[in-house]
Amino acid sequence: MPLPPPVTSRLSSTRSCASVAGLAALTGGLLLAGCSGPSHPGYVYDEPSTDADADDTGGFVAVDAAGSDGCGSVQLVGRQAGNVLVVFDQSNSMGSAYATGDAGVSRPKYQVARDAVLAALGPLSGTLAVGAIFFPTVATSDVCSLVDTISTAPQIQLEPEPAFATAWTAHFAPPFKTILGTPLAVALQRADTAYVDPSPLTGQRVVVVLTDGAPTCDTVTADILAPVQRMAARGIKTFVVGLPGSTSASTLLDQIAAAGGTGKYLSPADPTALETQLAGIATAAIDRCTFTFDPAPPDPKQVHLLVTDAAHPSPYELPQGTDWALSADGTTATLGGPLCDQAKANAYTSMRFVFGCVSLF
Repeated sequence: MPLPPPVTSRLSSTRSCASVAGLAALTGGLLLAGCSGPSHPGYVYDEPSTDADADDTGGFVAVDAAGSDGCGSVQLVGRQAGNVLVVFDQSNSMGSAYATGDAGVSRPKYQVARDAVLAALGPLSGTLAVGAIFFPTVATSDVCSLVDTISTAPQIQLEPEPAFATAWTAHFAPPFKTILGTPLAVALQRADTAYVDPSPLTGQRVVVVLTDGAPTCDTVTADILAPVQRMAARGIKTFVVGLPGSTSASTLLDQIAAAGGTGKYLSPADPTALETQLAGIATAAIDRCTFTFDPAPPDPKQVHLLVTDAAHPSPYELPQGTDWALSADGTTATLGGPLCDQAKANAYTSMRFVFGCVSLF
């Protein structure tokens, strides 16, 4: 699919915005460059004060020509949003040693998987919302233990990754204990209902199942696949990661992954591979076509998208309405159509959003 032709900006300034030229073009970067003058007031970004007595909430502050360098700028990150729901097996077998490739350290499987999740998600902390469905959560007298809904502790509702990391770590703190039974069908049902529609979430939604074996309650394949298929019909992918001991359930785990639109289940060879594969899933969850801005630019109408590609190393503008739009409050930019397809294919060498004064060079 060919890239759209370069467009000459209507707002190209006759002044040289050196600070704009000097900043590296970062994917999703929001560059606010307010050129002072009668048509474009200058803006600076005022960080919130840390002084408890100060009346200062921070944000964008207009300045006159005398208080501006003519092209004061500050770069913010346009976050690309994604949502990850971890469906985590905490059955008794997860308490056995993660023997394969564990460098001789006989740590329980749940500990290895716990740490791998944190390590994989941490680098994307400003981008992802994460939640968890642990299964089972309520012990019974048999292998059909219960699974709480996401609104009931110890489940973790979808929240920004830093808050999730805190809750995740607290869940495994002493006196954590594994529970008899692997009610996978119910856990997947809980994941299905956790992702409500219409969705209040921004960006893609994915499910990651981590388990070390076959289900022990409701083993009917159709029952297990049904919630995965419902989620897939709503655009929610399900990834499956099999931990040591899961080979006996490989056929079922492949079926779950296929129903969830991710092909086959993953079987990492060792803890390092586990972390790497989880990191890949987390990165894939990021919506390359949705950018959120915090704080929002003062005037959404003055936001422009500049891109470069292999054939055009100099920035050119893709105007609003050319397969991308900004929300009325300026907090979310959404790419659509061919532009979204090109962004997913990494066809652009850089993409940046610019507020106000635009110079193309």
